[in-house]
Amino acid sequence: MKKDVRLTKELYFINNRVKFNLRDLMDEFSISKSTALRDISSLEEIGVPLYAEYGKNGGYQVINQH
Repeated sequence: MKKDVRLTKELYFINNRVKFNLRDLMDEFSISKSTALRDISSLEEIGVPLYAEYGKNGGYQVINQH
């Protein structure tokens, strides 16, 4: 799957969730951890307001989700 198509699908995926983590992206899109991290960075670069929680139970969420 091309990166731009995957990022669009990931955007829809994360907008339908309150919170998600890298494993969610990895499982849903069959991508590696490195690719998931790069995709998170790409989404942030295009202006998706993501909040990261670090630690064992950490994850990501979209700020001001509508």
